[in-house]
Amino acid sequence: MTHIFLKKNQRMGFALFLLVLCLGFFRNAWAIDAPAAGETPMPFQPYTDVLLGTNVTLEHPQEWTVQKERGQSEIYEQIRLLGPKNTAGTFRALISVRVYPLAKEGGRFANVEEFIANYANHLPKGAKIETNRRLITENTASVLTASYTIPPVYQQGLKGLAIPVQSKVCVFQRESHLVEISFSTDAEEFEEQQAIFEHVLASLRLE
Repeated sequence: MTHIFLKKNQRMGFALFLLVLCLGFFRNAWAIDAPAAGETPMPFQPYTDVLLGTNVTLEHPQEWTVQKERGQSEIYEQIRLLGPKNTAGTFRALISVRVYPLAKEGGRFANVEEFIANYANHLPKGAKIETNRRLITENTASVLTASYTIPPVYQQGLKGLAIPVQSKVCVFQRESHLVEISFSTDAEEFEEQQAIFEHVLASLRLE
């Protein structure tokens, strides 16, 4: 009888162990999926402007600076979205939407291929480059992603530190214009800033 009683207790103890283990698993899984306490989504706000006759609408983080600029040495108009400084205080994330006329309309580049080749040729020495394509506002864009380091010697008014940078440029032709959407950030903050860039792209409308 004692032997049977011990076996029964062992089975009950093992079943209880499994139950506690399962409860702990589901509690941890819920904790991973649940939002952090006090966490709020980043606020975005809409912005609309006209670039070389193209109506541009997008959403940008409220804390970012918005500027409209015109080219000096070549013809283009752009919207610049400038983020806060990185943790080291050496670099600010930048997103820009720029519109160029094609060469036949007085612009610099005849097509997307010319633009991408010129962009790649002007990247810092040793830059790692990847290319692909993606759909943006119903247009197939050529995408060039680059990783490189800005050495202190090329910096002005900064802290004199080498800055690892990751950048991305998306280019497509729309009627008689080239549209460039570019993004650059401190490589150590790429994941965080990439989410903002994707939000801007998803909100982008051209008319």
